[in-house]
Amino acid sequence: MVKIIPEFSRFNLSKREIEILSYLYESLSSDARQISKAISISEQKIYPYLKNLVERGFLTSESTYPAIYKIAHPNAFKTELDKAKLEIEQTKYFLRNLAERQRKLYGRENPFFDIATKLNQNIKLQLNVFDMANTEFLQVLNIYHRHSENRKQKNLFEKGIIRMINRGVVYKTIYPLNKPIPELLKDYTKKFEIKRLDTTFQRCDVIDKRFVLIKILDEHDILNFIGSIFIDDENLAMNLRYTFFQLWNKAAKQ
Repeated sequence: MVKIIPEFSRFNLSKREIEILSYLYESLSSDARQISKAISISEQKIYPYLKNLVERGFLTSESTYPAIYKIAHPNAFKTELDKAKLEIEQTKYFLRNLAERQRKLYGRENPFFDIATKLNQNIKLQLNVFDMANTEFLQVLNIYHRHSENRKQKNLFEKGIIRMINRGVVYKTIYPLNKPIPELLKDYTKKFEIKRLDTTFQRCDVIDKRFVLIKILDEHDILNFIGSIFIDDENLAMNLRYTFFQLWNKAAKQ
């Protein structure tokens, strides 16, 4: 039984090809008969897999009899990985455009981009973001945050945060210095990380290093809700994540 090397699964390979690479990763070099025995396949059937792996640059073969197969130089894998990343980006771009066209034509939701311009839309959007988080949720609350206002709405948000924390999501939040922790969250402060910093930086959430939710408010009239923007963009998320940790490192511990 071959121990599968999970990293090989990142490439567009069949199960048998992944088994071959995993076997050669451990054995360093082998001929077709040895490989076929290791992965429990007939020698006749293994040659097409070996041929494909050689043609794609994953394996090299020595012109001996029998031929000896080895894993190729890592550059070959990097090239394939770069191709896969490019194809993924092209597919994302296509899907984003398709989703936006359908939003305009049929009024459907765009899973890559959404705008809330009314409070009820904002509630739905914010709760969706809490529920979609799987690993990490970074939140900046700036000096314009009003803990005591819109309590009905904020209670919904705090319950969403609790559900998220209970799923095991890492939740880090930056609070202004003198803003109290909401009552609903006080029993959960040991389960998430909070720091204090007075900042005017934009109120935003960064989710799973991929999604961003930015809230636009009138700083002179906090009840004047202007809108929220949800964006599925890894580059923007990583930039904001970097900025978040710059603020985080300046902030004081709770």
